[in-house]
Amino acid sequence: MTFLNPLVLFGLAAAAIPIVLHLLNLRKLKTIEFSTLRFLKELQRTSIRRLKIRQWLLLLLRTLLVVFLVLAFSRPAIRGSLAGLGSTEASTSIVIVLDDSPSMGIRNERGIVFDQAKTLAERIVGLARPGDAVSVLRLSEADAPAHQDRFLSAETARKALQGMTVTQKAFPYGKIFAAARRLVASSQHANREIYLFTDAQRSQFTPDPVAIDSVLPGDERLRVFAVEIPSPSRENAAVTAVTLESHLLAPQVPITLKAVVRNTGERSISNAVGSLYLDGTRVAQQSFSAAAGGAATLQFTAVPATRGIATGAVQIEDDVLDIDNRRTFVINIPTNIRVLLVGSSARDTRYPFVALTLAGDSTLAKLFTVERITQDRLARTDVGQYDVVLLANPGPMPAREGSRLAAAVENGTGLVLFPGRLTDAVSLNTSLLALANIPPFTAAPAPATSSPQSTGGFLTFGTVDFSHPLFAGLFTRQAGRQGEPPSLDGPRMMTAAGLNPGRPGLTVITMSDGRPFLCDYTIGSGHMLAFAVDADTVMSDFPFKGLFAPLLHRSMMYLAGQQRREDTTTVGQRLILPVRLQPSDMDRATIVRYPSGLEERVTVTARGDQRSAVIALGDTPEPGVYRAFAGSGETVSGMRKPLQAAAVHPAPFESDLHRASNQDLEQFWAQHRITPGQVTLLGATDDVDRVVRESRYGIELWKLFVVFAVACALGEMLLARAIPVRMEDTVATGSARDATT
Repeated sequence: MTFLNPLVLFGLAAAAIPIVLHLLNLRKLKTIEFSTLRFLKELQRTSIRRLKIRQWLLLLLRTLLVVFLVLAFSRPAIRGSLAGLGSTEASTSIVIVLDDSPSMGIRNERGIVFDQAKTLAERIVGLARPGDAVSVLRLSEADAPAHQDRFLSAETARKALQGMTVTQKAFPYGKIFAAARRLVASSQHANREIYLFTDAQRSQFTPDPVAIDSVLPGDERLRVFAVEIPSPSRENAAVTAVTLESHLLAPQVPITLKAVVRNTGERSISNAVGSLYLDGTRVAQQSFSAAAGGAATLQFTAVPATRGIATGAVQIEDDVLDIDNRRTFVINIPTNIRVLLVGSSARDTRYPFVALTLAGDSTLAKLFTVERITQDRLARTDVGQYDVVLLANPGPMPAREGSRLAAAVENGTGLVLFPGRLTDAVSLNTSLLALANIPPFTAAPAPATSSPQSTGGFLTFGTVDFSHPLFAGLFTRQAGRQGEPPSLDGPRMMTAAGLNPGRPGLTVITMSDGRPFLCDYTIGSGHMLAFAVDADTVMSDFPFKGLFAPLLHRSMMYLAGQQRREDTTTVGQRLILPVRLQPSDMDRATIVRYPSGLEERVTVTARGDQRSAVIALGDTPEPGVYRAFAGSGETVSGMRKPLQAAAVHPAPFESDLHRASNQDLEQFWAQHRITPGQVTLLGATDDVDRVVRESRYGIELWKLFVVFAVACALGEMLLARAIPVRMEDTVATGSARDATT
């Protein structure tokens, strides 16, 4: 047993007061002689003995009454363990784990959930005594490098709590709780306590094996208090994905986007509205419905007004949690496609050059910047600075040049191959295609004038995959012919190379003999389009066909406009922005602008070549679009358009507001090697102070001692009234009279 107010025990000295009074009443009396009376001899000795027993009982009750009252005010407690019995000062390590994720910003009938958690945490800090150690860990610090040596004084911890606000970061509890376990294990205090203030989201109690230190043993002295501040509603909807369905991007060309809205609540959503924004302007909207626990798919079509990096968002109506009602995205509408034409001679690239520089479509005007070189200059050319490289009738390919081309394509540069009469299939297969895991092709055989599948002695088009992005929106179906595929005015081919699509390839067009005419290969972040004929008139009349120019335009746009998959970076994670710097940007500062407008100078790390680089942000504190600029000014005003941009999203599990079940909690504690007896579950309305004191010092007994004191008082009152005042006692002795008065 210990006492929470030990100084009151000095009041036990008051228990001597009834004893002193009793002793004073036992003074010696003067004896007066009486005449002999017969009835005095018959006085029963037993009556006097009974009277004395009652006197001693009355003395005992009065003494115990004082003792019990003093003990009640000293607040005795029975401890649950033997730790810390040697001192009345609590020796305690207190680690507070505070959930500051977005869901804690929800408001219930008592106010904002996070504010209630802070108030309760400050009350816990107020229980700390001199010599105690206090630490406050926020959930947003889960990815911090270290949490050791973070104990503070009670006053410092209270000030730290007062300055905390809800953040936009969210993590499961595994890492931060493991950090709290390590922190209390490093202390030498008798009592070790962890307080978790949470809204009890099920998704945050998901077991995380990576977050557990396998060598950290259980601790019998550890006590865990999980304080739940419930949210008013578990109904919520979130925009969980926005993907770009279009592959050909150009100004004034419609694009299609698909958004997924998930209903994580237990009630269905009917006739809600989702809106599409481009560069801050709402350009489309669509109504949707979603069953409880289900999802709805929204499809939008819009026309980008400008070139360059365009930002957008899909937004739904407000609900209990706002952070997941808006999902941003980035679209890069090419401002200029840099194309490098490489041929064994200038003749090999003349038709592609004419097709790309004399485009009649106004939407493509000035879209292409074309440079022509011969293959002998390829070794001295930085292919990484171009969006697309076109090889027309390439000769023998040295291994070094082939590896440079393969690396450029893997990093996002597009590649077009027109094999010709001088193409060395063996050299090209070994130095380039094998490095990109593309199956080998064979050189063009003798003219196929005798092929049974040929028409008029020539090969023509066979089947065409009109669903491929190269043909998206290229044809307008005529009325009454919706079921018929469009017809292409294909070339007449005298001979053709043998292409092999293999696993990384897709056949887009076949020839009349069934062999591929055009294959699309995926190589890392880039693509390669391989034709079976040359770009000249030696193998076919393809350059003279009306399909040649538009197909070449679309090939350049398709290869240059390959969008990265939807950004999957979530708030709090590291963000990497690949950028391609121009020579004029090399000596300028690089600045990243956060979604809130904050700007930060960053370091650019070269990758592969001097113009290919990456920008790495170690922390992303908020959702939205992050933009990278190149320039020398302190602000972004007057700068050129962004070099690169990427969207950062809220943590997906934060949208699920369902409460953790008892089984979820048991699994979580077991993973951290905590037994059920070490965990106390509390609510926001519970007397947290009392529960903590009882756990720390034991069960308080002051109420019991008050009951004992009242019982003694009642007993004293009844016993005092039960002692009779008898005549024979008063005349017999003065001592009997004095005892009853």
